Amino acid sequence: SPLTISDSLNNDKEALNTAFCKLLKAKDDVGRSIIYMDPALLDDSKYTRDSMLRVIWYVVHVALEEKETQQKGIIFVNNNGNNPEIRQFDRVLVGKIAHSLQHEIPIIIGALYILHIPRLLVVFMNVIKHVLGSGISKQMKVVGGSNQMILQKLDKHGMYKEDMPVDIGGDLKYDNESWVRQRVEAES
Repeated sequence: SPLTISDSLNNDKEALNTAFCKLLKAKDDVGRSIIYMDPALLDDSKYTRDSMLRVIWYVVHVALEEKETQQKGIIFVNNNGNNPEIRQFDRVLVGKIAHSLQHEIPIIIGALYILHIPRLLVVFMNVIKHVLGSGISKQMKVVGGSNQMILQKLDKHGMYKEDMPVDIGGDLKYDNESWVRQRVEAES
C-alpha cells in the first residue's frame, strides 16, 4: 500500500514537522526532482532516527509519484548552513539513509550536492564516502563558498536561484506546514 501521512507516518509527525527533508517544486534542467535537506533542523531528542528515516522515505515516495522522476532520478541537495558544525553530521542517520537509497528504495540518484561542508569533515571525506557507499559517493559533489557562489554552481547544473530555498540565497520560501496539508488533502 502507498505511504501516506495519516497511515504510514502517524507516529512520525515531529520528524515530518522539522522540514529537514523537502521536495522542491522545481526540477533541474534534465527533469530530475530535487530533494533539499538541512541537517541544522535535526533534533533527535524529539524523534528517533528511524522516524526521520521514514519521513525521508515518504518524501522520496512522493517524488517517485511522477513518472519523469522514476525515469530520470532525484537530485539531493544537502545544505549544512553558513556556519556548519560537526554535530550536524549524524553518521548513523547518514548510514541508514545511504543504505535505504542503495538497497531498499528503487531510485536513480542523479547527484548528491553537499553544500557548506564543515572543515573537519573535509578531512574525513574518505570515511564519509565509505559510509555513503560507492554508488552514492560517485554522484557526490562538494560545493563550497558563499551562497552566491553556490547558487552560481547550482545554476550551471540546471538548478536556479528562483527555485532554491532562501537559506542558501535563493528565492523559494518553503512552507512545510502548507506542503504537509496539501499532501494530507491529496491522500484523502
